[in-house]
Amino acid sequence: MPGRAYLDFLVGLPKFVNASRGWHRHPRNGKVARLPEPLRNRINLMLEEGLPYRDIIANLQQAGDLPYPISEMNLSNWCRGGFRDWTRTKARTAAAIPAEFDAPEAVSRHLATLQACANRRPQPPAHAAIAPAPGVASGAAANCD
Repeated sequence: MPGRAYLDFLVGLPKFVNASRGWHRHPRNGKVARLPEPLRNRINLMLEEGLPYRDIIANLQQAGDLPYPISEMNLSNWCRGGFRDWTRTKARTAAAIPAEFDAPEAVSRHLATLQACANRRPQPPAHAAIAPAPGVASGAAANCD
C-alpha cells in the first residue's frame, strides 16, 4: 500500500501540470476579464507599454469605451492574471509562426509592429546581465504593481 506522501503527490500532480502549462479550471471572471475582447486587448497593449494604471483608466474613460467603472485594483488584478496569460499566449503564437508564412496583410502588419517593438527594447550591457533572484518576475509582467 502506497504511503501518504505518495498519495498526496498524486493528488496534487494534475494541479501542478495544469498550472505549469497556464491552464485554468475556470475562465477569468474579474471586471477586466468581462470587458469585450478588443477593449481587453487595448488594455493589454497599454500595460505592455508600461502606462500607469491611472493613465489607462483615464484613456478608456476619455474614449467612453468602458461599460462600467474599473479601478486601479481591477487593473492590478488583471495584470497579475489575464495580462500574463495574454503575454504567454502572444509569445507562444509568435514563436509558432514560421517566417515564410503567407499571412493576410493585416496580420503581417501586426507581426511587423511586434517585431519592431521587440527590436526597440534596449539590451542591457554585458556586465549587467545578471539573472533575477528566484521569485522575481521579469519581462513585461514585472511592471504589475
